[in-house]
Amino acid sequence: MSWILLQRSLRLYLITPRRIEVVKGFIAKSSNEVRIEDVRAINVHTPGLAGLLGVGTVEFASAGGSEIDVEFKQVYAAHRIKSLVRRLQDARDEEK
Repeated sequence: MSWILLQRSLRLYLITPRRIEVVKGFIAKSSNEVRIEDVRAINVHTPGLAGLLGVGTVEFASAGGSEIDVEFKQVYAAHRIKSLVRRLQDARDEEK
């Protein structure tokens, strides 16, 4: 249990009106980000018992390639995160 808590504390997931970002690490930090308007695919995986509880992985891919740019691993309310990003995209489209 403590290993799971340690792993979760080493990741910070951020969603702002302009970008999606994951920051990893404790002492040496690294980050990946993608702009909201560049997201073209959002994949949600909620397997097994954890999936029944709403826990899953959310993957964000941009138009630049088929690989995953940002991944939120084992987060609660995975489908709600996807909906939030889609609403942010729609809001940005309406601004234009």
